Amino acid sequence: MSRRVSWLGCVSAVLLVCALVFTMLPGVAAQETTGGLKGYVKDKSGASVPKAEVELTSDALIVPKKAVADNAGYFYFSVLPPGNYTLTVSASGFRTYKQVGIPLTVGALPTIDINMEIGSVAETIEVTGRAPIVDVTTSKVAVTITPATARTPTSSRAWTQVTLNKVESNKTLSSNSSRKFK
Repeated sequence: MSRRVSWLGCVSAVLLVCALVFTMLPGVAAQETTGGLKGYVKDKSGASVPKAEVELTSDALIVPKKAVADNAGYFYFSVLPPGNYTLTVSASGFRTYKQVGIPLTVGALPTIDINMEIGSVAETIEVTGRAPIVDVTTSKVAVTITPATARTPTSSRAWTQVTLNKVESNKTLSSNSSRKFK
């Protein structure tokens, strides 16, 4: 009988440990520290450019990351630290494409569509002014808290109170600006 009780105690302990481990896994997976970048390489007519060489450089990287576009012209970079990136694409029979200043934030996975122009590889097309890159693959809400906002006193210890104070202070400023002082 005591062996049976001992065995049940061991099984219970193992089940308890497994339950604790599995409850902690979602919290571990939610801690993102990197982002990614993906896109398609196409020519002016919209046809894919297979086997294009794609290089990604940044001060946030130790060495440049390189990829080769597949037959559909698709490329993908993962596990990228946040920062500003430069994307360079080259393919045989096309001018080299270079886009500077691509912002990448934590958890973002923007898609960049690249239109290559026919020419020699020695010619480079550099894109500097572009519409902001929007990550349409995820729906996340993010709030940037500046050091000034963090120093704002709150009525409680809840972190949500900091963002509420920011909204309330903006309302107060805008309502005060419409008043006329004598």
